[in-house]
Amino acid sequence: MTPRETIFVTLFDLVASVTGLKSYSRRLKHWGDVPHTDQPALFLVQRTESAKITTKLPTVWTFRADLVLYGHNSGQDSVAPMSSLNPIVDEIVAKLLPAGGVEEQTLGGLVERCRIEGEILTDEGALGDQAIVVIPLTLFVPQ
Repeated sequence: MTPRETIFVTLFDLVASVTGLKSYSRRLKHWGDVPHTDQPALFLVQRTESAKITTKLPTVWTFRADLVLYGHNSGQDSVAPMSSLNPIVDEIVAKLLPAGGVEEQTLGGLVERCRIEGEILTDEGALGDQAIVVIPLTLFVPQ
């Protein structure tokens, strides 16, 4: 099995390369600790790992992670806080869905597949200047 750290470094490098980010890290911070000037910001958070064991077949690991995005409109009342995050979410979705939408994203062959799986959670900042997006990822890693 590919080392976990190699997988998560590769995933992070892929998503951190999207256009428009001002900061990114694998260490989650509370949005109040990320200066407005450093947003839009992206964080990769490792969540859970589980193993599926089938007799006479290699174990398949399932890793779950979240991409957490923060965006701030810096007091511009005419600008929705999500405006800075929507194009970033679109680009992340495109990076995780290879051309043609038929093949799987394999992070260069390190995993069987890496995909967005589940609801993308959003808080559009309707009552303030801060927007938040959480994108759930699932990675399937054969041993």
